Amino acid sequence: MFQKPRFFLFVLIAAVTVALVLPAAAQVRSVYVTTQRFDSGLMVWSADNGTIYVLADTGEAQVFPLTAYTSLPDNPIFGDPPGRLRPIFGFGKVWGHHRTVRDRLGWPVLPEIGFDTTILVQNATIFITELDGSVIQINSSGTWTRSSAPPTPPPTPANCPYSFFVGQPVEDICPGAPITTTAAYQPYERGFMIWLADAGDIWVFLNAAPQLGGAGRWLHFAESAYRGFADAAPQTPPPGKVQPVSGFGRVWYYLTGYTGQPISAELGWATAPESGYTATRQAWGRTSHSHVYLSLPDGRVLDAYQGLAGIAWGWVQ
Repeated sequence: MFQKPRFFLFVLIAAVTVALVLPAAAQVRSVYVTTQRFDSGLMVWSADNGTIYVLADTGEAQVFPLTAYTSLPDNPIFGDPPGRLRPIFGFGKVWGHHRTVRDRLGWPVLPEIGFDTTILVQNATIFITELDGSVIQINSSGTWTRSSAPPTPPPTPANCPYSFFVGQPVEDICPGAPITTTAAYQPYERGFMIWLADAGDIWVFLNAAPQLGGAGRWLHFAESAYRGFADAAPQTPPPGKVQPVSGFGRVWYYLTGYTGQPISAELGWATAPESGYTATRQAWGRTSHSHVYLSLPDGRVLDAYQGLAGIAWGWVQ
């Protein structure tokens, strides 16, 4: 689920950690999450257990475990208004099949964005840290609040807990922790795909092309978006080309790409079998945009950007 208000955005990342004194019963989880801003609220998905949190600006909270939506059909609601989006995957299922969710949140105003972050569970209360250091508190009573973090000095490279693993430091930004994980890479005629073992997610990177607005575009698919499909039906690739298999094959064969066409049409055939390597990724951002740095097998590092200017990717080095 990345697969992302024009005026105010709440984003979950691990760029800021709030110091908390925890009793022994508290549980702290480092997880990958996706978040999407709506007209009147926010939805959050936690990769470790598939739970979706619906947080309305009125202070009302709803919690949907994976079992509550995984078997539902895809979002049946179409006709998104100008400047708004149609939610997809888990967010789309919950939003499309629950009128109360639609009434409380309105339409999405930005695509889903995914990040590594920390979730604290204490006495049935859930705490999630936001980009600016404030903390979302989701109560068992069906309400939620946002508390401010203690004042901290402006971040500088000297007082950040983590450094950028590549490129030049951004003067007033502390990046999240660099995450190293086993990965797989496969090149295609018009881009490439990367699988990250720690969360099972797959990233699709499309080369710049006129039909993509002249920019390189990317899509992100959580493991839950493709693991339920059967393996792709056997194809006969052209000479010198390869049909992708396993997770890459399922994303390539079944899922829809950036322009609404199948990903197989956007990427083309694989030009080599997939290869394993060790990848490093790191998230950083502001309230208006986010970046994920991700390394490739040849040592290059890409920057997956998402924000008010849209979605694009380029090279850090």
